[in-house]
Amino acid sequence: MAKGYDWWLVSESYLHGMNRIGVLIACVLPLVASSQNYDPLVITGARWLNHVVSPFNEHSLIPLEFEGDTVINGETYRVIGPYGGYGAMREEDRRVWFMPFGDLVWEFDSVPVLLYDFNLQVGDHYTVPMQPTVEAEVIAKDSVQLMDGTYRDRWVFAPNQAFLQEWVESIGDPVYVLSSVNPFWETGIWLECYGVNNNALYGSCLFLGEVDATIGAEEVFRVLPIHAPGLFTLQGPIADVQEVRVYDMNGRLIWQHSGPVDLIDLSAQGPGLYLLNVTAHDRRTVLRVTVMYP
Repeated sequence: MAKGYDWWLVSESYLHGMNRIGVLIACVLPLVASSQNYDPLVITGARWLNHVVSPFNEHSLIPLEFEGDTVINGETYRVIGPYGGYGAMREEDRRVWFMPFGDLVWEFDSVPVLLYDFNLQVGDHYTVPMQPTVEAEVIAKDSVQLMDGTYRDRWVFAPNQAFLQEWVESIGDPVYVLSSVNPFWETGIWLECYGVNNNALYGSCLFLGEVDATIGAEEVFRVLPIHAPGLFTLQGPIADVQEVRVYDMNGRLIWQHSGPVDLIDLSAQGPGLYLLNVTAHDRRTVLRVTVMYP
């Protein structure tokens, strides 16, 4: 497991090398058996490290964490930052409510919005706060394994105009925990690592810091862009790859390769979100890629 705050750190050379990347990447660990107990999202020590690409193609790392309590309309919320600038959350009966601060206030008229409802079942719908005309339907419910060996439930949504794809219990949207209220449409953003009390639990934390080899580092894959639109390189135990499939957000298979491969060519596809399914040792890893042309 990551030690101290090592897993929050990224070398300057890494960020410099990412300066011209027009892609949003987020890693999802292989799907596994269902979890047993509910783990809340709003807890002390939770931290989300996000990689943000500005409209000027500048890269930075922005952590989100709870910074203390505040009382709003008689209810206790936990302020989420950095610097308390985003808003506050409270959780009750597996529902997470968000009260916006600062620039987000005008979007929601200073009224709490339902950020997550972890009671949803297959067939239920979620109204996306930033796009209230979008009713995202839950089409599957399974679970993922975290880096400490525990499990969290996962909700999968049907393709929708808000690009909401999934939630993970205690983590939220694995792209960006505030995506439903502040989606960063003008930029790229993805979750590098989620953890609690300095312990890395989810995301591409393996790339950022020291880890315990027992968590299966040999099965971790990443995709990184090449300096050409739509071209990506797959990194990891390439010799173990059995098959790679790429789907668009309508579920259409658009690219497929059997056997080891390290070059993925999406240059014939338009800008948008794509899911890469990598099969190795009969286990599937899903990597999310967004192609954004300059």
